[in-house]
Amino acid sequence: MTDIEKALRIAEWQANSLAMRLAIPSSTVDAVNNEIANDPSTYYENSGDRMQACVIKFAKIYGVSCFVAKARMRQLGYDFVDGTILEHEENGKKIQHAPFYFQPGTLKDNETYVIYPKDYKKLVQENKDFAALISSGNYIYLGYVVCRLNEKYIDVVFDTDSVEFVLSDFARNHADECCIKFCLKDKNAENYYSQYLHREYLCKEEFSETSEYYYNKKTNGLSSLIEHMIEDEIEKEDKKGVELIHKMEAKGIKEFPEIFTYIMDKASKPRLTKAEVAEVLGCSDKTIQNYRNGQQVPDNIDTVMLICLACKTSPKVSTLLIEKTVGGIPDIGLQKTAYKFLLKYTDTSLKYWNMILGKFKLPRIKRLGEKT
Repeated sequence: MTDIEKALRIAEWQANSLAMRLAIPSSTVDAVNNEIANDPSTYYENSGDRMQACVIKFAKIYGVSCFVAKARMRQLGYDFVDGTILEHEENGKKIQHAPFYFQPGTLKDNETYVIYPKDYKKLVQENKDFAALISSGNYIYLGYVVCRLNEKYIDVVFDTDSVEFVLSDFARNHADECCIKFCLKDKNAENYYSQYLHREYLCKEEFSETSEYYYNKKTNGLSSLIEHMIEDEIEKEDKKGVELIHKMEAKGIKEFPEIFTYIMDKASKPRLTKAEVAEVLGCSDKTIQNYRNGQQVPDNIDTVMLICLACKTSPKVSTLLIEKTVGGIPDIGLQKTAYKFLLKYTDTSLKYWNMILGKFKLPRIKRLGEKT
């Protein structure tokens, strides 16, 4: 920069910094936050939504923009605001993302969970550890955060001709459990004038030119203990499935033919006909009858998946059907992760299932009568 450019930059920093302090005096902030905390209009079931409502209310009380309110609160140590007021511009269009929450004190002043597309692409290109993390298939980028790829943390939004992955409600309440942290550093830290560069709030795209994102793999991996906790939580959430399995066990129903028959005749409302199940599988009614009487047993994971889709079974019951036929979902590449996602959405159609598989870059599931 020229001397004039440096002077203008310093003057801009001083003006912004002073204006923010004058508009939002630190001595008043605690009282205002207590007032907001007791305001019923800010009560939302999801903590991310509630924190964003608090920032919006805070901005309204002080008569400033939400971005200025966020910047000042972050400056005063309220790190939770990093998960609120998430907006960036892409192809001339403003995109707003769902807010999220994490335990206060999780982030340092220069850390964030948010990284927008331009910086994300750059980090993948320049950071080998981060590139390896993404290519492993264990994490997924959602346009503003990188989240653990697990059916507990990721939901699917269905549109007419598309599906999109989004943070689940649980993930938006516990971002520190499933999202990657990034460190933001000034590119010109050795430059004396860099200390005057004012950042309105972390992750604003305009500051990509003056700052860089870093990823430290040592502080971001999930342990195997957390993996087991995830699985346990998923099983607890599938209460209806557990109840149905207990009912079948009490009746001595333990093998696939009896389980399949019971699900069709007793667990489904209204009762499923052989023709309805056969239509989803792409087979004859006779094949379904053979499955019911034990003359045939599905020997292909995709066939069992189609049975789960036809019967709209819950994840726990679906898992039981798979175990009783093919032993389990093959743990090959991303297939196990992807198929576990599908089992959360057995109330949809094969069309949408195959869209989800497309997101994982996996082959689609074909009906039995469909040519390869």
